[in-house]
Amino acid sequence: DGAYEVHPCSGRTGRCLEQVITQKPIPWGPLPDPWTLAGDIHWNDYRERTDFRVPADGIATLIGRIDSADVFQDQKARYPSGYVLRIEADGHWTLLSTVYKKADKELAAGQIALDTSRWHSMELNFQDSTIQATVDGKSVAQVEDQTHTHGMIGLGSGWNRTSFDNFVVEAVR
Repeated sequence: DGAYEVHPCSGRTGRCLEQVITQKPIPWGPLPDPWTLAGDIHWNDYRERTDFRVPADGIATLIGRIDSADVFQDQKARYPSGYVLRIEADGHWTLLSTVYKKADKELAAGQIALDTSRWHSMELNFQDSTIQATVDGKSVAQVEDQTHTHGMIGLGSGWNRTSFDNFVVEAVR
């Protein structure tokens, strides 16, 4: 859901992917937070990284090992089934494992300094059952979990104008 469009970047040169719907619509069915996905369901060990800029009321998410994106399986799902690194504008971050029809499982959480007037980076690394989350080049979590062993990649936000740039996915050997 939501709508991602390419616009001139704010605070840097070039063009960025931006979520542009800022008012949550009235749902006719499931209405998760805005996210978009790409990749291959068979990907397993990889690193995904993106720069992001979140507004003062915003949220940015990086999603990996998405093994199902069928939100109609669960009317209350906010995210696809996979691992979600969620960063709020106040600097609170959470690493979640999400599975349809089950409560989100918090794998790690914390607080970082986050200046919403600047661009930041976030990264997820998947190698076997090890998941590492990095923000602005600093590891914030490394956990072991085998809930999702393969899947696609995704970016997400709240109902705000979060921007993304320099998105990279690389195989990990």
